[in-house]
Amino acid sequence: MIRFPAIRRLGATVLAAFCAFLASTGMAHAYLDPVSGTAIVHGLLAAAAGGLLAVKLYFRRIRDWFRARFGEPPATEDQDPADRQS
Repeated sequence: MIRFPAIRRLGATVLAAFCAFLASTGMAHAYLDPVSGTAIVHGLLAAAAGGLLAVKLYFRRIRDWFRARFGEPPATEDQDPADRQS
């Protein structure tokens, strides 16, 4: 939830301007060659790889956040997960 009404109005204004821009564009008779398609595919693959890397780097923080939210205490560095009693 946004607490500042000015930011909410700004977001609504930007969204309305973007929708007006999309509605006002005409047909684009453009040509996408194979290199353009390859660049789009590479961009999508790079975004997926970056997301997976971010999850890998922050996995412990994400896991501990979910455990704190849903009841299981976070693991400490000196405690072996096999030694914990369920």
